[in-house]
Amino acid sequence: MKRFTIARPIFNAPSAYNPPVTILTDYDNSTPTTTVLVASSSGTQWDAAQWDTFQWACGSVTTLGWQVTTGEGRAGSAAFSVSSSETLIYNGTDVGFEVGNWL
Repeated sequence: MKRFTIARPIFNAPSAYNPPVTILTDYDNSTPTTTVLVASSSGTQWDAAQWDTFQWACGSVTTLGWQVTTGEGRAGSAAFSVSSSETLIYNGTDVGFEVGNWL
């Protein structure tokens, strides 16, 4: 048995992008109840405006925000919802859990 406590989805995405994550346990394939976080950046994309009249859009950064999660079971999977007009690269999810025993 495991008690899932924290999770960290890792993306290359616009700055401060950290979608809410939930843990589904024991091969649960139901639709997760997560909020869709839209990724967006401010500024102008390359070759989309006249030089010296705009601010450049910020680039992608690696997101590393830990979040508190809950769940108990033998197996777990991270679930989240994303929406973006920007490039998002998903690199995986770190999950923290406590190992337990059967009662």
